[in-house]
Amino acid sequence: MFKRSSYKLDSVAADFVGDHKDPITVSDIFDGYETSLDTKSTLYTDVGLYCVKDSALVHVLAHKVTALIYLVELSRECSVSIDTIRIAGQQHRVFSNMYQTFAPRGIILNYPKAMHVSGRDTLGECQRS
Repeated sequence: MFKRSSYKLDSVAADFVGDHKDPITVSDIFDGYETSLDTKSTLYTDVGLYCVKDSALVHVLAHKVTALIYLVELSRECSVSIDTIRIAGQQHRVFSNMYQTFAPRGIILNYPKAMHVSGRDTLGECQRS
């Protein structure tokens, strides 16, 4: 999930958030700084907005990645897929944990047909061999 061909902020933000950085170059930043002392340059304003947007993208990405890490860890703990965590209710997670506990002991666990998602059994799907 986190192995990428490019780790540049623009590329990562495009994939995770669907947003891009402003197209300002390093020379634009230096030019904006130098001209701001002499005139009220719009380039200086553009550089400021560029910095704010970069910071906002990093902030949004941090929250997004934290949510992804939470989903991955919860799916591992409950032995269900990330889709099951997102779509199904807590009953799936509880039954999956019960299945993981009881199955090795030879205890049969019946569960309602409503526990089938998209025609497949979602209980213990990560751990079942």
